[in-house]
Amino acid sequence: MPILNDPVTDILATIPTRVECDALVDIYLSTHERMYRVLHTPTFHQQYEAFWQDQAASSMSFCMKLVLILALGSTLSQEAGECALADRQTRTWTYAAQWWLTGPTEKSTFNLDGVQVACLLQLARQMTAVGRAWISSGSLLQMAFSVGLHRDPSHFPSMTPLQAQMQRRLWATVLELHLLSAMDSPMQAYADLESCDTRPPDNIDDEQLTADADDIPASQGDHHITDSSLQRLLCKSFHSRLQAARSLHTGSELAYADTIRLANTLKTACAELSQFFDAHSTSSLLSSFHRSFLDIHFRLHILRLHRQFLLQQPDEASCFLSRKVCFDAAMVIASYASHTSPPSADIPSRRLSQLFLNTTGTMRAPLSLEIVTMLGLELRMQLSEDNDSSGPAGQLAQAAREPIFTALGCIRDAFLRRIESGSPRCKAFGLTSFIVAQLRAMERRENAVQALSNAVTDKLADVQQYLESTVERLAASSTSNTAMGDFDLDALLAMDFGGDGRGGFDFGGFGIGDNMW
Repeated sequence: MPILNDPVTDILATIPTRVECDALVDIYLSTHERMYRVLHTPTFHQQYEAFWQDQAASSMSFCMKLVLILALGSTLSQEAGECALADRQTRTWTYAAQWWLTGPTEKSTFNLDGVQVACLLQLARQMTAVGRAWISSGSLLQMAFSVGLHRDPSHFPSMTPLQAQMQRRLWATVLELHLLSAMDSPMQAYADLESCDTRPPDNIDDEQLTADADDIPASQGDHHITDSSLQRLLCKSFHSRLQAARSLHTGSELAYADTIRLANTLKTACAELSQFFDAHSTSSLLSSFHRSFLDIHFRLHILRLHRQFLLQQPDEASCFLSRKVCFDAAMVIASYASHTSPPSADIPSRRLSQLFLNTTGTMRAPLSLEIVTMLGLELRMQLSEDNDSSGPAGQLAQAAREPIFTALGCIRDAFLRRIESGSPRCKAFGLTSFIVAQLRAMERRENAVQALSNAVTDKLADVQQYLESTVERLAASSTSNTAMGDFDLDALLAMDFGGDGRGGFDFGGFGIGDNMW
């Protein structure tokens, strides 16, 4: 019988100092935990303090939660130059948690603690591109069904108020994470909600829930901000977003009228989101990080709903509405790339910048080739419609195109900053640079082939410079627990220069080829 080896034999030895852990835990609790409720924070803080009193006495389930929280916090705390080094540690913690859930102890993890670890693991994989997150998302959903999260706690009178609220919160989080991964995967969101009756969590604060309480605290009105407010806000639009995601993977498109109706519903959800944050702008529980993250998430659904019609007949007048909706959504999403400019003094803005620069897939939609190609397609169509390049009409058209070029330039610069931070993903930067160069040449009626040739030469020189400086910085930062002795430029250049971390993103649907460019 083969021996199964734990990939991380001493998880406690990988945990940083108390000061470092405090900072990373605070980052997680103030960002993702506000939207995707996994923890009962008073209970977590009690266990966290006990952990530092006697680490060996802490349960393995708590240790797994802690290292995943550290991994998530680390992703949002990396400054330029720290990416490659921090990524190794987050992967170590992610693999350790995955082994705990699926290794010899798997049977003992089918409980609420196990679901909490699985949710944190799914979020960590979604952010760090460790494996195929959409595969583990299906496992998470099955796990939630197997422990009964899909049935409302009212069916189980013996549950305490704390257990009941945690079950509702976890079920809502499982559904959100499943939907989030479905947006990055070739598989459809297959959550069958017909047999599910779990209600959204009540609008109450964590401090109102105690382990020995017998009565459920009264749920407050949605105008009152609590620890559950953002999750309840997401619950309101979940079914619309799920329907939008399903329409992209089922193979049978929605009728155009149904698409418009569903997109309008999501637009209303965007407006309600904006009104919600405006009305509670002074709340310490909300920040620009949450507002921006959710706004991007909602608008991405709208863009993808209309994109399928735009790409089928981009020149048809009947698709003009889809073209406008896609362009507006892409420009709004692209505008968030400006957060990746030199570090802001505003902490939520810095967290948002690090989210875009350090994560993958939908998590960093403003820095995705999906947005680049949508903006490039719009520019290409505008240029093909511009028959009066030198007259007043042409000058107005050129001025109208400039914000699009500016947005693409901002995204391109962010891709370069990501390379500088230690992530050797060069394809997205190169493709964006070439698209901008070719479209600029077309606008000026210049030789597009020569423009591309010049762009290749210039941009590859930039990439080489950044990669060489990255190697030098990583070698200088080498520590006793990070083996860097055999790390050289040749090894770096041999790495996978995958596009934007979306895992097999197919650009053929955007018509990038001889017919488009």
